Amino acid sequence: MQEVRALRAQVQAQAADNARLRKRNELLEAEVADLKTGTHAIEAHARSELGLIKPGEVFYQVVPAQHPAGASSAGP
Repeated sequence: MQEVRALRAQVQAQAADNARLRKRNELLEAEVADLKTGTHAIEAHARSELGLIKPGEVFYQVVPAQHPAGASSAGP
């Protein structure tokens, strides 16, 4: 009887894992379809992952302020 419970627990865990992987596959399939048919995903990837911009655009990079070494953040 204990063996049956253990097997049922394994089946339940596997079913949950299968559902998670099925959802992941659906998301990946949607991404592939978007990459094949649309330019929006390609443009988003080029901008975010490759740092590309369109001709005529101006790129601005905001750099956080750095405090000099030894300076306290409490202020004057």
